[in-house]
Amino acid sequence: MSNCCSNEPSTKAKCPGCRTSSKEVQSSTVKHHLKAPWKIKSWSTRLYFCKSKDCDVVYFSESGDSFRQSDVRTAVGQKDSSDLATVCYCYGVTRQEAISDDSAKSFVLSETKAKNCACESKNPSGRCCLPDFPKN
Repeated sequence: MSNCCSNEPSTKAKCPGCRTSSKEVQSSTVKHHLKAPWKIKSWSTRLYFCKSKDCDVVYFSESGDSFRQSDVRTAVGQKDSSDLATVCYCYGVTRQEAISDDSAKSFVLSETKAKNCACESKNPSGRCCLPDFPKN
């Protein structure tokens, strides 16, 4: 059961790449997205997700580690403004599908409400995808 869409407070830090205020992300989320998570020496530091489209950093830690787009297994939709960018990782919905097919967003809303999503692990941000849907 997912709790990704709850409004839990989050710790923030400035991204070392762009100085954008970034929210903390669970280490389990980062482990799911890094190409080689077994190479990280310590997981005992806070990790953050940078959503800035103008920054190559995806994750960074309090201890100074930075992980760039080349370090993650999936394209990061939050950093991509194209129509093919993923806006829902649980169900593979692209920005274009969300814009052109009302049933896609309705389906995701319904599944999220039923707590059938897995945003904590599937979404690189570790958070609910609904704020990433295009406003139309």
